[in-house]
Amino acid sequence: MNFAISEALAALRSRGVIPADTTIGRVAVVGPGLDNVDKDEGFDHYPPQSLQPFALVDALVRLQLAPRSPVDVFTLDVNPRVNAHLRAARAVGRPYLLHLVAHDRPWTAAAKSYWVAMGRAIGTDVTGPTPKIISGASDSRAVRIPVNVLRHLTVLDSNIVCERLDLPESARLDLVVATNVLLYYDAVEQALAAANLAHLLRPGGLLLTNTRLTAVPPDLEPSGDTLTVFSDRPGDGEIVYAYRRPR
Repeated sequence: MNFAISEALAALRSRGVIPADTTIGRVAVVGPGLDNVDKDEGFDHYPPQSLQPFALVDALVRLQLAPRSPVDVFTLDVNPRVNAHLRAARAVGRPYLLHLVAHDRPWTAAAKSYWVAMGRAIGTDVTGPTPKIISGASDSRAVRIPVNVLRHLTVLDSNIVCERLDLPESARLDLVVATNVLLYYDAVEQALAAANLAHLLRPGGLLLTNTRLTAVPPDLEPSGDTLTVFSDRPGDGEIVYAYRRPR
C-alpha cells in the first residue's frame, strides 16, 4: 500500500493536481496500524512496527514534495495498542528500526525499485536480523529512522466517524492518507468519516484513500485515481483515489 501511495503522489504531481511549487509539511495517517505478521504464512517475523507514517514522509521527501526537515505527522487511531506503540517510539529518544521484507513473487520493476529505496530519503540502511523462516524465500533489509523524525510525530486517539478535530485554519493539514479504513464503514459512517477528514484539510489539501467514496462531502472534490500494479499476478494492485478541498 505504501508503494501505491507513493505512485499516486507522483501521478498527482505530474497531472498538476499537486502544483509544482507545493510544499507538504503537515500530514495525517488514519489507522496507521502495526505491521508484524507475514500475511501469507501467519508468522511474526519481527517485533511490531508501524510502517505507513514513515513510508509516507520518505515518499514526500524523495519526490521533493516536502522539505528535508522533518514533516509534522499526525496519526489517528482508536486502537490503544497502536497508539501506545507509537507514543513509546516517540518517547524513548532513540532511532526507530523498520524491518522490510519482500517475499519471492514476480514484482514489477517499479515495485522492486521502491522496496530497495524505501526509507533512504529520511533514514539509513542498517544490518538487521533475518529470521531463518524467511531466509532464502524472501529478501529483507532494515532502515534506521532518526530521532528528529520521531519528534515530529503526534499520536491522537481519535475515532474519525464520531469525532471531529477542530484545528485552527493556520494549522490545517496538507495531506490526509486513509487506506484500508473507510471500506469497513457503511454508507452513513463513511460519509461522516469523509466529512471529518475534509475538515482537517487546508484549502487545496488532499485526501488519499484506496476506497472510492460513495458520497463525497461538499467540501471535497474528486481529483482522479491512480492504479498501481505490484506484480505479474492477476489482480495484484491497488487503486488510490484522490479528493481535494477546493481553494
